[in-house]
Amino acid sequence: MTAPSTARTPWPLAVAAALAVLLAAGVFYRASSAPVAPVDSWSHWKYGQWIWEHRCLPDGEPFSPYSSPGAKSIDAQWLSQVVSYLAEARGGLEGVALLYALLEAAKTLLLIGAARRAAGSLGVAVAVVALAEVLRWPFADAVRVQAPAEVCWAALLFVLARRVPSPAAVLGVPAVVALWANLSGTFPAAFLLIGGLLVGRFLGQARALRGPTRALRDPGLQRLILLAGLSVLAAFATPHGKTLLPHVLRLEQGVVTGGRWPDLIPINSPETRVLVASLLVVLFAFRLSPRPFATAEVLLVAAFAGGSWFDKRFVSWWLLLLPWLLAPHAQALLDALAAAAPAAARPRRWLTPVAWIGASLGTTALVLLSPAGAWLRGRPIPVEERAGPATPVRLAEVLCAEPERPRHVFCAPFVWGDYLLWRLPASDKLYWYSRQEFFDSRHARAGNALIADPASPKGQAVLRRLDAVVVSSAEPFQGLYDYMKHEGPNNGWDVLADETGAGVRGLVAVRRGGR
Repeated sequence: MTAPSTARTPWPLAVAAALAVLLAAGVFYRASSAPVAPVDSWSHWKYGQWIWEHRCLPDGEPFSPYSSPGAKSIDAQWLSQVVSYLAEARGGLEGVALLYALLEAAKTLLLIGAARRAAGSLGVAVAVVALAEVLRWPFADAVRVQAPAEVCWAALLFVLARRVPSPAAVLGVPAVVALWANLSGTFPAAFLLIGGLLVGRFLGQARALRGPTRALRDPGLQRLILLAGLSVLAAFATPHGKTLLPHVLRLEQGVVTGGRWPDLIPINSPETRVLVASLLVVLFAFRLSPRPFATAEVLLVAAFAGGSWFDKRFVSWWLLLLPWLLAPHAQALLDALAAAAPAAARPRRWLTPVAWIGASLGTTALVLLSPAGAWLRGRPIPVEERAGPATPVRLAEVLCAEPERPRHVFCAPFVWGDYLLWRLPASDKLYWYSRQEFFDSRHARAGNALIADPASPKGQAVLRRLDAVVVSSAEPFQGLYDYMKHEGPNNGWDVLADETGAGVRGLVAVRRGGR
């Protein structure tokens, strides 16, 4: 990054600070109000509970007898799983909402700090972060286990916003990477950021100093090289040691394309439209800004925006990188406009106290009116309102009310298994859930055969192993739903509940008298 502008903000610093606090409070409210994601949440909390109770990491899949015996567990998210479980155990779903909201608010403040370092203006920083939060709205629709990793990303942007990394940054960045590597398997995004800055600075210095050898003498480049090397070593500071990084990068299994957008062209979803809009914003800013764009900026845009176009898992990092890239160009454009315009009148003295009073009242209201605030006030919210619309809350309650144990439970879709794993007692054994890496292909094919044609020999073979079925009435599960509803009572099954209303639609059927 180049040196930030030294121009003052067009409004008082205290007003910009009040707006920053109000923006963080708005993010807190939005995050606290988000439902729990149907995947990457319930099963992760269950793993966190297992880790907390056993004081170690599982060697394999610890919950389902149907998982592959030889499947090994390499869980990069163990720390966030434990923290999320403890939040739920101490405060219920509102406790999770409070944790998630605090993480999102902290991330917003770190992004504002990073953008201020890049631009030299708190007001500009608040504006570009607010723009990024608007663009991120379709991606902030649920409580996800990735939130701690995004805080680490914002912390990296804050530390690396200086033109020359400080000695503290040389130690601070590896520390953040080490923490991130224990929170989420997304930590290689840090290497992409550091690598873009390093290569960009090398190319820029080689061009300015007329030679790559001279560029290597640059103190800033030398610190970036040291910082990058220490960060790679820091990624091994996990219970998995040197096996984690190859696993996360999937060197042995090849590139996984499960995160690819369903259709890139035409643009048929809000997420892809947001991606295109954010890229256009950056390109227009680069085009209109009087400040020359740095080589590192071009590399980072190509890596993260280009990566997002082909893999939606990049989008979170791209949208969080956006204000960091925009801030110095927005400030340079404002400086140019201010130089061409007449001198602005001094702000009114009453503006600062009014801004802080408004920010204080707004922040208090947003916090107290949020679901997390409801928990703080001692008024918990029903599980149905905190869980997402695709979560089979009532169906699980019906199954829990049945006294007969243990049971082998089949669910369709398999992502319902995450909530059932969390909600059902340990004596109930699930056929599958979202951790599909633990279930071999033959097991998956057998389950899919039951879904496709429950009356077939393969479908009946699976049914003979089960004591309960929880199935949605939506496609492609309509066939199994109809079979359990109409043919099940003639084949030893009782339908305990049949949900046909809004939200989750499906039924619970149990085998009479066990197997």
